[in-house]
Amino acid sequence: MITEKEMTNYFRGLLNNSNKVWFEEFEILGKRVDVVAIDLTEKHIIAMELKIKDWKKGLKQCIANQLFSNEVYLAVWHEFAHRAPIKEFKEKGVGIMAVSANTIEVLLEARWKEIDSKKIMEIVKVNGRSVGDILVEREMHSL
Repeated sequence: MITEKEMTNYFRGLLNNSNKVWFEEFEILGKRVDVVAIDLTEKHIIAMELKIKDWKKGLKQCIANQLFSNEVYLAVWHEFAHRAPIKEFKEKGVGIMAVSANTIEVLLEARWKEIDSKKIMEIVKVNGRSVGDILVEREMHSL
């Protein structure tokens, strides 16, 4: 059986998109989110929870993550992804991803939700620093 750490490593290795900044163990309001992507072009936030097979716990976490995200996904190990009830996820607006060592397959697209991304990026912390500050610092280094 795969561990959550191994799954996270596979997931991280498959996330290669130049217009997004990826954060792991993202902190907001005293809670941690497994992975958050900030799309630098569109300026929107995508939150992802990773679970081997516990989709029920993952769905609860995803619903909470909708408070600060434009899109929310539950990433489940491919062997167990079929257990997540598509209808329930669709009703809640949460997307589903099946993750393997080599692929991430989107089984259900998340429902888009409008939020004040700029305000959220000032509230959300990574290692005690606001995401907004981190993004400004990255832009300055890339000049």
